[in-house]
Amino acid sequence: MRGIACLALSLSLLAASPALSAEPVRPLAEISQTQSSKDRKVQELFAEAVTLLKSDRAYEARALLERAKQLAPRSAGIHCNLGLAYQNSENIAKALSEFHEALKIDPEMAEAMLDLAGCYQSIGNNGEATKWYQRFIYYHADAPEAKQVKDIIAALAATQEPPGAEPWLPDYYKSVTFRGTYRWNKERMPLSVFIAEAASPEGRPIVGYRS
Repeated sequence: MRGIACLALSLSLLAASPALSAEPVRPLAEISQTQSSKDRKVQELFAEAVTLLKSDRAYEARALLERAKQLAPRSAGIHCNLGLAYQNSENIAKALSEFHEALKIDPEMAEAMLDLAGCYQSIGNNGEATKWYQRFIYYHADAPEAKQVKDIIAALAATQEPPGAEPWLPDYYKSVTFRGTYRWNKERMPLSVFIAEAASPEGRPIVGYRS
């Protein structure tokens, strides 16, 4: 069965990290099974879609989950599984959108964080992948997957350049690592520097203010 969750990391993507895998989110906790006929229909669609996802029938699962989403647009579980269906049918942009939507509804949803991180990693965006893996650890440090996630974070760190300071932190300097900050983010550039005389790596002279 093709990777049922975005966080299933193949060795070709990251040889140093162990693979993680996840099942589709279930049961659908947001919808009571004893509610209206609409709620029961959502449960039906959701359960059938989970079965299809497990059978590697992502396109069919996608269609059912889109119908379920129309009936229950505020279900994080539906959005998360719809993200899996889109990812498994090679529509990464839609998969990312659905995972983000799930996290808007439930900001601490473990499955969505891991799937989103893995999805970013699958397209080589290791910075975003690391951010979401770290967020998972922050909220779910005691989860069974935490050790593997920490290993993945460490492996990803070894593949990336030293980070610059992060502009969204309350204390801008807290993101300076032991290797030092190698750049300033433009949106938080504190000053302009006048360069009296210097040269670029290509040998071109640099004179004047630079920010």
